[in-house]
Amino acid sequence: MIVIPSLGTSRDVILDAPGWRRGAVGRAERQFVLPGGKPLNVARFLGAMGVPCRLVLLADAALATDAAAMLPPRVSADLLVTAAPSRTDVAIVDGRRGLTILNGPPASIEPGELHAAVEATEAALAERDVLVLAGSQPAGAVRRLLEVARRVSARVLVDMSGADLLTGLAGRPELVKVNAAELAAARGGYIERAWRDGPGLIPEAGTLVVTRGGRGLRAWLPSGEVVRVPALRAPVVNPFGAGDAVTAALAAALFVGEVTVDALLDGAAWAAAVVGEFGLDLDPVRAATLRGAAVAVNEGAWAR
Repeated sequence: MIVIPSLGTSRDVILDAPGWRRGAVGRAERQFVLPGGKPLNVARFLGAMGVPCRLVLLADAALATDAAAMLPPRVSADLLVTAAPSRTDVAIVDGRRGLTILNGPPASIEPGELHAAVEATEAALAERDVLVLAGSQPAGAVRRLLEVARRVSARVLVDMSGADLLTGLAGRPELVKVNAAELAAARGGYIERAWRDGPGLIPEAGTLVVTRGGRGLRAWLPSGEVVRVPALRAPVVNPFGAGDAVTAALAAALFVGEVTVDALLDGAAWAAAVVGEFGLDLDPVRAATLRGAAVAVNEGAWAR
C-alpha cells in the first residue's frame, strides 16, 4: 500500500486573477476553495489514476468532512480531527499563468493529536509499503514518521522543502523528488547546480528526481541512467499541483518496484494534465493522450 500522512492539511483558496499585480487591488474572475496540501493532492491524483492508496488526514472537523467527500473511490482514509483550526493557503494565478502562493500559519496541533496520527500511520503501514512524506508537517512529525518507517521496514519517498526536507534526508529515503529551487535553498547551492548535479547536493537519496517547472524534470535512476524529460507542450490554466502529480506517478512506480523511465514519462503526462484544469483535477483520458507525446533524453550514466 502507498500510505500518505497529511498531518498539516490546509484549506486552499485558488484565485484566477488575470489582472493581479503585487501592490495593487485586483479582482478574481473565479475561485476554488477546497481541502489541499501536497499529501492530499498526491492521494487524489493516485486515486484518479486508479492507484489504491491510504490517506491519514488530520484536520479540523469541517475540513476533514470536506476532504472525505472529495476523495476518489480508490483512496481509503483515516480521518482524525484536531481542535485547532486548519491553516488557510492562498494561491493566485495571474494573467501570464504565473503563480503566487501565500501559506497560512500552521495549526497548533496538540501532542496527543499528533501521537494519534502517527499511530494511525504505523497501523496502515506494512513491510515494503511506500510512505510518502510530502508538504509541510507539524513540528516533530517527520522524524517520528521516519522512525515508524524504519520499524516496519517501509520504503520512503520524500517531497518536502526547508527543514522538513533536511530531516527527511537524514532517513536516507529510497526516493527524493524536489524542485531545483527547494534543493538549492536547502543545501546552499545554486539552482543551476541543483538542476545539473542533484546528487552532489543530495547524496542521501537512492533515486533522485529534480523538477524545474517549464524545463521539465531530470532523474538519477537506480539503473545508473541520468534521464531528462522535457515539460510537455500543453495549455497551462493553473500551474498549481504539477509537482504533486509527478510525486504521485513516482509513488505508484516505487510501490510496484522502482522508478524507471516509464514512471518519469507518466509523471510528465500527469503533471501536464493537471495544469490544464483550474480546479486541480486529473483526467485519466487526458493524461493517457499526453503520455504519447512525452519523451525521455538519456544523458549518460552516474555513479553513487
